[in-house]
Amino acid sequence: MHRLIISTGGGGVDQPISWKYMQKGISVFLDVPLEVLAQRITDVGTESHPLLHHGSVW
Repeated sequence: MHRLIISTGGGGVDQPISWKYMQKGISVFLDVPLEVLAQRITDVGTESHPLLHHGSVW
């Protein structure tokens, strides 16, 4: 048995295959207020966030 902790980020749940694998383990959702998320993105810029930098993967 492999014991792993995987941090997916926001884009990790965009793909159906990701959901398939997440259902096999324990998933934890960290709820952060929108204002905090907006400030974090402002602080680091959109280049480090692929979905914001390049648009939606869909």
